[in-house]
Amino acid sequence: MDGGAVEVLSPAVPVDIHSVYFMTALILCDSGDFDASTKLRFLDAGQKSLFEMPTKAFSGKTGWKSAFTDTQYPFRDDIAFVQVVIQFQPRSIKAYRGEFGFDAIRIFRTPRINLSVDKPLPYYRIGGRGSCAM
Repeated sequence: MDGGAVEVLSPAVPVDIHSVYFMTALILCDSGDFDASTKLRFLDAGQKSLFEMPTKAFSGKTGWKSAFTDTQYPFRDDIAFVQVVIQFQPRSIKAYRGEFGFDAIRIFRTPRINLSVDKPLPYYRIGGRGSCAM
């Protein structure tokens, strides 16, 4: 790294607003002077950034570690793309040299499920009548 910060971007991947997206990756870190992390960036139709879901950042001699983004984020109907971001950032201005590796980066898609009940309070008696819609 020789003291600098780097951000590497994947191509934008089209998404479906009826799905939820999350990312997993393996990160190898061999420096206590830098943080290595990934994040999933959500973009609108013009590929402008809306929000990001980061993974945990790693530093030190960690060996390969699993990193993942959260699967919960607010529904937005303007999400059109996701993009993987790989980052290395110095922890101080004295950071000089670091080595990192990234592997097995995957984007997952799961259905977005909305649940509603037919009562104002979500309490039901065992054996009681009630219904829910998905």
